[in-house]
Amino acid sequence: MFGSTPPVSGLSEPELIRLARRGHRDAFGELYDRHGTSVRRFTFSLTRNDSDADDLVQETFLALVQSKTEISVCGGAFTGYLCGIARNRFLEDIRRRERRRNLMQANESETESVRIPAPEEGLLAKEISQRVTAALESLPPNQRSAVEDFDLYGYSLKEGAARAGIDPASFKARLNRGRQTLRKLLSWAGKEKDEVNDELN
Repeated sequence: MFGSTPPVSGLSEPELIRLARRGHRDAFGELYDRHGTSVRRFTFSLTRNDSDADDLVQETFLALVQSKTEISVCGGAFTGYLCGIARNRFLEDIRRRERRRNLMQANESETESVRIPAPEEGLLAKEISQRVTAALESLPPNQRSAVEDFDLYGYSLKEGAARAGIDPASFKARLNRGRQTLRKLLSWAGKEKDEVNDELN
């Protein structure tokens, strides 16, 4: 929850950011008043959808406040900086959707050699989706988070490591272990749960 602060209209953007990151509501509001309209115009040019554009504006300003990066630019340059955040968030969302689609297609390819009557294809796709979801949920929490962040949500190794609070090398090792476990779980999808757990242990 943002707190109140004395008048901030005369402060620079770097000064406002420092206050906003400490929870000052007026500083956050001043940043939004100065740059919100320009950022909204930019996000709409990306999404071509009012609701998605509004969501992206909100994500952009929240990402700014939650970041620990020191900002020194002001005015128009700061607007450009915010648009850069918005563009990155937009591209992350595209990558996340693409990775999710690729993961599903990779598992669907296991059944490509088996043709079944057309009415049953929808049930097969649903079964595959359920199998992938169940396998992800069966992973140890830290491995599941690594796989989801990198393979589904599109975070880089550095970003995933930061989210997990570990260094990139450790995150990569955790991701690889998660992928290996996921492959085993998917290959054993037809086995009883207790039998799979016994083999994993």
